[in-house]
Amino acid sequence: MKMRKIDFLSFPVIFIFFLCFFFTLLNRINQMANIDRANFYVRYALWKVNYGEEDKAMEYLRKATELKYSVPEAHTLLASFYLKKGFVMEALRHLKKGGEMLPHYQTYFLIGYIEISLGRYENAKRFLEKCLKLKPDFQQAVELLNQLKGSLK
Repeated sequence: MKMRKIDFLSFPVIFIFFLCFFFTLLNRINQMANIDRANFYVRYALWKVNYGEEDKAMEYLRKATELKYSVPEAHTLLASFYLKKGFVMEALRHLKKGGEMLPHYQTYFLIGYIEISLGRYENAKRFLEKCLKLKPDFQQAVELLNQLKGSLK
């Protein structure tokens, strides 16, 4: 049986390839674990809301939003609690983050509505237009945008 000679570069190349593959896989597993943890926190927060423990629910939603790989539902739910308690700027920040992660017409409509209430009409117009790009027949957004355009002239 004849043995083949392996050149001295083939082993390091294969080893580097293996390391890249291994660390990519490890990163993906870590990402999935964080998403699972965030989903658990959201479900637990909803359970706490059902039992009237809104402060505890907010605590778990905050934990979910602080993870490296969060879920948009956590930001949206936390924003609703902040709005209910009167923390408009915090709510707006979380709505925008949730909208970046998962664009949804209702999220953009709510951001536009809040921006109008804060007197930031150009930002409101931009978010209402984003809303209508996702759902052109959303009548409330059409009406609000028309009122806004009328007042901007």
